[in-house]
Amino acid sequence: MRYQPTITLTNDVLDRLREGTLILQVGQWVRTEWSRHPSRWVGTKRSGVLWASHYSGGDRQQREQFEAMAAVRRADPAGFYTSPLPSV
Repeated sequence: MRYQPTITLTNDVLDRLREGTLILQVGQWVRTEWSRHPSRWVGTKRSGVLWASHYSGGDRQQREQFEAMAAVRRADPAGFYTSPLPSV
């Protein structure tokens, strides 16, 4: 799967992520509407929490945070949705 241009996380996009009608690749650049800096997408937890690594003062810190979050996802793949979400 190829990365897409940076995706703005509007309310509609967030709803689609929660519903499972939109699946993003881990590492995809996303942008929240309230931040100047892009974030890196990690995934949707089975609890419904959306995970993204946000800018925290520097590119190095963000990369390290993303790598740590991605490692958690790799260690617990069952804790994240990777295909359309089941109906609740």
